Amino acid sequence: MSTDAGSTRELIAFQGEVRCEAATGAVSLILQGHSQGAAAQVLFCALSGAAPAGALHDARVTQRSADAGAPCWRLTAGGTAIELHARTVQVHRDAAARFFAALPPPAVPRRVRWGWAALLTMLRLPGMARLLIKLRG
Repeated sequence: MSTDAGSTRELIAFQGEVRCEAATGAVSLILQGHSQGAAAQVLFCALSGAAPAGALHDARVTQRSADAGAPCWRLTAGGTAIELHARTVQVHRDAAARFFAALPPPAVPRRVRWGWAALLTMLRLPGMARLLIKLRG
């Protein structure tokens, strides 16, 4: 998130196509697309005014302070800019790719993998589960 001119900051910048869906209930507008290579959503709650419909391309959502101190959001895509007045805005990003990239892959020894494969194969045979329980106990 970058800060421009002190009172404006970028919430999210989508790359490619962005789907705009009007919703009912607490959430009035949903923007879905990809940002920084991961799936992302922006939810506008209690939106007043007209909401875009259909699809946008390379959309950006910026927050700026209004005169009364209440924040308002600007949605820009292509050459169009739409002022959105909502009570709250939520940004959701898919963190799974970054999370799993930070973790080392599990190192399971070959003998353990072979042991589990053999056990599961044996358990497919009828009566083998009872035999293994008898041998174990």
